[in-house]
Amino acid sequence: MSIPKAVHWNTSQISEIRPHCMNLNKNFLKQAGLFLLFVFGFWAISAVYLSPAIGGEKVLRQGDMQQSRLMRAEMDSFKARYGEYPGWTDGLFSGMPTNMVTGIPTGNMVYKSGVAELFHLVKTPFNFLFVAMLSMFILLLSSGVNRWLAAAGGIGYAFMTFSITSYEAGHITKVLAMGVAPGMLAGMVYLSRKYYLLGTALLGVFFTLTLGYFHYQIAYYAGIVVGIYILFEVVGSLLNKDIKHALLAGGLAVLSLTAGVMTNLGKIIDTQEYAKATMRGGSEVVSEVPKNGPRENNSQVASKGLDKEYAFAWSYSPVESFTLLIPRFVGGSSGESIGENEITNDDSRLPLYFGELRFTSGPVYIGAVFICLFILGIVTVIVLGKTDSQKYRLAKTIMWFSIAATAVSLILAFGRFFSLNNFLFDVLPYYNKFRTPMMAL
Repeated sequence: MSIPKAVHWNTSQISEIRPHCMNLNKNFLKQAGLFLLFVFGFWAISAVYLSPAIGGEKVLRQGDMQQSRLMRAEMDSFKARYGEYPGWTDGLFSGMPTNMVTGIPTGNMVYKSGVAELFHLVKTPFNFLFVAMLSMFILLLSSGVNRWLAAAGGIGYAFMTFSITSYEAGHITKVLAMGVAPGMLAGMVYLSRKYYLLGTALLGVFFTLTLGYFHYQIAYYAGIVVGIYILFEVVGSLLNKDIKHALLAGGLAVLSLTAGVMTNLGKIIDTQEYAKATMRGGSEVVSEVPKNGPRENNSQVASKGLDKEYAFAWSYSPVESFTLLIPRFVGGSSGESIGENEITNDDSRLPLYFGELRFTSGPVYIGAVFICLFILGIVTVIVLGKTDSQKYRLAKTIMWFSIAATAVSLILAFGRFFSLNNFLFDVLPYYNKFRTPMMAL
């Protein structure tokens, strides 16, 4: 048996390789530098928009947060005295475990690191805009979008009215979970483009963050969106007879999602166990008030989950969904400033909203420009349909996925106005634990 000789590199070969490696390093540093410039730009935009909060001089009223601070005063005083929270508090409802209130994730080191907030450098309240811009920016880059257009899309996503009005109401964890959710999809897109390492990392990190913000309804909707993308990707791989890629990408996606669940497993189990003792876990005692009685007197619990009427109370009607394009299609908010006027001689607030919701801080407005670009994008992909290239195949997948995801989001948001939701409420696992269907938008 002959022993292979050692490989010897001559001077000319080394001189040929060295410039190539230097070019790779320069290109990487250039790309990383440009990315960081956009990241700091998002930080600056967040700071400028919320400049009254710099230095803590002004804070948002946030009604839900005011109630939360009052209800958790007992446990906060306990922590101030003993250095840790008690296991139970009587300050909320009929009493509940404190880890259901604090939002502290158990074992989720990704969340604790604050990676999406530049490792906690971007502070509250600037973080909710920043993470949304960053997450959508990464998603659009994964789809091959020009950097400047991707930045514009990220800014537009962050400033959707539903995010702003939700944060103003104090729904902080909801808005943060909405903010990082696009990063999950970016991971899936990179996996479909065969960037397996980057896709796995992004999907794992952003899914872990989505769960870590402790708003499981947003995580549930985000999971539906990712599931739709996986479905289209699997169908595309089968049509292109690329079974190996489908199995590899699917396996890595499952691995990432499983890792995200495991890092939040303690909190998930605690929530599931506690929910059994709440109205979300149902009750053996169901109200016998007739369904045609006053709405506020109807039962809010059912035998296995929330009462359907209570869960569907905040449904977005099909007519009201036109606010995605026209913000004042059904008026404004339930208490909107009309400025100084000759009747009251001061800055009055009046209910300008006339939709089906009980009250609202504002519409779910995506943006007329974005809706037009969405339609233009569909037309463009269809017109270029004869182009047989990898870039076009990706565009076609994203187009059909976007249409399907939009349709599903609208159907779920319609709630009580769309009969299919009655079936989904009864059949989908854990779906009867959630309310406010309009959140799907």
